[in-house]
Amino acid sequence: MNFPDDTSLERQLARMRPAAPSGQLLARLVETCPATPAHDPRTAHWFARFRLPLAAAACVAIGAIIFATWHPQKQTPIPVARAQIFTPIEAKSELVSARELGVFAVSGVKPFRLIKTVWRENEISRAVDGAQLRITQMRSEFVPVTIETY
Repeated sequence: MNFPDDTSLERQLARMRPAAPSGQLLARLVETCPATPAHDPRTAHWFARFRLPLAAAACVAIGAIIFATWHPQKQTPIPVARAQIFTPIEAKSELVSARELGVFAVSGVKPFRLIKTVWRENEISRAVDGAQLRITQMRSEFVPVTIETY
């Protein structure tokens, strides 16, 4: 929305200048602010101008030293054991536990009892040179048992 005296307000704002600080304010500022030494812009912060090239040169120098002093160690081959063939001589399964989980009746199917069994399987094998290998494993089974209803 434009007001009729819009241009006169703009002219007045353009003529405005900030007021000069009072002498009392300037004296207080000088007292509270410490004096800072004047810096020559040609010599000030010379390190800041060269820190990236110096860092790159340092990285190259460190890399060259590491590359020049590093010698790979020769690895001795690990002797490979001769593969042995084991022949099973005994296998045995032992029932450790049997637990009834419940009776389930599903529509369209005969009701059944679900039993969880845990077995320990022992297998002994022998190699040609007489070495024996014994393997023991635990195995779980879920066995459904149908229930005859008359």
